[in-house]
Amino acid sequence: MAEKAMVVAIIVGVALIIGGVGYYLGWFDEYIDLIPWFADKGDLKVLVYDGQNTTDTTDDVPIANVTVSILSTELTKKTDNNGTALFTDVEVGDYEVQADWNSSILTNNVTIEKDKVAELIFRFNTS
Repeated sequence: MAEKAMVVAIIVGVALIIGGVGYYLGWFDEYIDLIPWFADKGDLKVLVYDGQNTTDTTDDVPIANVTVSILSTELTKKTDNNGTALFTDVEVGDYEVQADWNSSILTNNVTIEKDKVAELIFRFNTS
């Protein structure tokens, strides 16, 4: 009986080693992406400004408390005092992002890439 347990332990140990090496070498990458907690992810930094009805972007003012949403997801944030909303660990893909401020809505498209920070700028009140 002890010999059977030892054989099973050796087989399990070898399977774990092979699995670890395979994971490290990327043998399972196409399948791991199907598991949500292993999906490739990146970040999105959204900057929101008040253009003050000019075409000169050097005098734009950051806007706080703008609602920023990544459509087709449940991800929504408010901008901070610097007009920034940072979304971390967003699954890789193409998204439409919406900024809502004082009943004005702007949308723009963005692509999230693996281990990168995508940046998107919204300017309200531009001429």
